[in-house]
Amino acid sequence: MTKDGKDFVWIGEKKNVDGNIVQERKKIKDATICELQEWSELCECILNGKNGTTGKVKKLSSMNIVREKCKAELTVRRLMSESDGMLDRNDILKKHLSGILEHKLLERNGISPKVFQNACANSLGRLSPKVIPFDFILKVGVRKESLEPIESVRESIGLHRDSRLEYRNNGMSAFEIKMLLNSMNKDYKDIPTIVLNVVANKLIPLYNIIITKQINKWNFLKKIVDDELLSR
Repeated sequence: MTKDGKDFVWIGEKKNVDGNIVQERKKIKDATICELQEWSELCECILNGKNGTTGKVKKLSSMNIVREKCKAELTVRRLMSESDGMLDRNDILKKHLSGILEHKLLERNGISPKVFQNACANSLGRLSPKVIPFDFILKVGVRKESLEPIESVRESIGLHRDSRLEYRNNGMSAFEIKMLLNSMNKDYKDIPTIVLNVVANKLIPLYNIIITKQINKWNFLKKIVDDELLSR
C-alpha cells in the first residue's frame, strides 16, 4: 500500500458463484464513486450501527459499563466483608460514601459515584447476555484441568457435545463458564463473586483488546476510502 492509500485493495464479502466461494478485490484508486460511497457507509455501519444494529463502538461502551457495574458490586461486597458484618449496603451508602470518595477508592477503580450508589441500593439491573456474546465466551475457551476429553467438559458445562468450546491455555475453568452462563439475566446483586471477578478482570479486558483493534481497523479503512472520495 502506498503512503496515500491508493494502492490499498478492498476485499469484498464472500459470495457463492456457481458453487465457488469468491471475493471481489479492487484497488481504491480503481473504484467508482458509488463503490467508494458504499464502502464508506459499510465502515460507518460496522463502527456505529444503523437501522437498529449495534456498532462496535457501542458494543465496546456497553462492555465497559458492565465492567464498571461488576467492579462496583465487588467493591460493595468487599467493604461489607471488611467491616465484619458491621456495615450493610445502606450503611455504606448513607454513612461512608463521602469518606470513600475522599480517599478516591472509586476513582482508582474506574467506578463513578452514581454506579456505586446503584450498587449500594441493589439497583444495577441485570447482566444481559446480549452484552457478553455467547460466541465470545466459547472463543475464550476452557482450561484443561483433567484428562477428560473436551466433549465431556462441554457436556458437564451444559453445552452440546459439538459446540465450539475448545481447550485454551488462558481460558476459564469449566466451573467459571458454567457459573457465568447460569448468571445471565440475573441481578448483579445475585451474581456469584467468582463470576463478577471473571467478567471484570478477564473477559471484558480481553474483549476490549479485540474490539479496539477492530475499531481501529475500520476507522483506518474508512479514512482511506473517504480520502479517496474527497480527491475525486
